[in-house]
Amino acid sequence: MFEGPWWLVKAGKIEEAKQAARRLSPATYLTEERLEQQIALISHTIELEKAEVAGATYRDCFRGSNLRRTEIVIAVWAAQYWNGQNIINYSTQL
Repeated sequence: MFEGPWWLVKAGKIEEAKQAARRLSPATYLTEERLEQQIALISHTIELEKAEVAGATYRDCFRGSNLRRTEIVIAVWAAQYWNGQNIINYSTQL
């Protein structure tokens, strides 16, 4: 099974991530310098994501600016449900 470079870097498999990136990119585009930059960017992004969600809980979905986002998502989901979208999605299975 083939894993992508993002997953491999997240799993700490840097050399395998480089091999995966080489397979996914055109040979003319991916020089060793660009490959190192790409892996460094992936690593940096993963570290930023870890720092952003450290200590986060589901309760945070209902606080501050996240409350507004949560309300919007619930409203969109409820509108689809109330308009019969769930019946339309499963009607071919009946």
